[in-house]
Amino acid sequence: MFKRYSLAWVTGAIFFVLITAQWISGWGEFVRLQHEHGVAVHLTTYLFQMARSTLENWQAEFFSLLYQMIVFTYLYYAGCPLTGGSDERLEEKLNAILRKVHPDKADQVIADLEAKYPRW
Repeated sequence: MFKRYSLAWVTGAIFFVLITAQWISGWGEFVRLQHEHGVAVHLTTYLFQMARSTLENWQAEFFSLLYQMIVFTYLYYAGCPLTGGSDERLEEKLNAILRKVHPDKADQVIADLEAKYPRW
């Protein structure tokens, strides 16, 4: 399972390390500021501040990226000419070529390929 999803595992590990480092360094800054102002240090205040600042950063960065990914995915699967066409179009072209090259065996070869590589 690790090999199949290795990119996701590595990305998740990097994310975990970076978010942990951000929150730990943020804790040090929070404690320093609280002492400078003579205010008691409360964990809940820190958690709310860090959660708010983290969400503000994510809103600016990840929501725009997420929007672009969703739009690109929709256009790609909708067969937008800018994305190079769909897989179905390419498959039909290959089937047509196969029928021209081997008219008597084409249907059997196509059926064998469909059995070997089923569609999701």
